[in-house]
Amino acid sequence: MVIYKNFQMKLKSHSLSALCLAISISGCSSINGDLGISNLLKDLGNKSQQAEPTRTQVLLKAGAEYLQNGEIDKAQAVFNTGLKFDLNNAALHFFNAFAYQLKFEKGEIDAFANA
Repeated sequence: MVIYKNFQMKLKSHSLSALCLAISISGCSSINGDLGISNLLKDLGNKSQQAEPTRTQVLLKAGAEYLQNGEIDKAQAVFNTGLKFDLNNAALHFFNAFAYQLKFEKGEIDAFANA
């Protein structure tokens, strides 16, 4: 039981680290309760208005919207699809891993092993 509690405490610190990384990536200077995803959506929307959005940008935006709505499985499916086309995209890898983390925090223990 002590090992499990220590694991939970470490996991919470990792979750906080992931959240801080997500905020820094999205350029957010404050937390407004949505994990900074709304700023990512705004950024992707602004970029898509300037030029034709790439397939990766479209998939990132769709996946982020699913995450914002709490539809983690759909978000993961979108991120995994994006990785098939753009394997070296850091944002896709980050948000895919973040989706696994959210699933684990909701109690899906197997998701952590897959991440």
